[in-house]
Amino acid sequence: MTGFVISHATTAELAEAAGAANRMLAAGRLAPRKIVPLTRAQVAQAHHMIEQGELQGRRAAITL
Repeated sequence: MTGFVISHATTAELAEAAGAANRMLAAGRLAPRKIVPLTRAQVAQAHHMIEQGELQGRRAAITL
């Protein structure tokens, strides 16, 4: 699957992309990004991780 500008996509292109994504999910070839849960007290640590490139392919979730 290649990227496209979703706001410029036709209905047929959106349907094709959705089908491709569903096939990739079913085949185990499309994995969700990993989430790193952190507390509010760890916000500085989250910034450090971003600056050091330690969150590549992951997301930090700050719980409030």
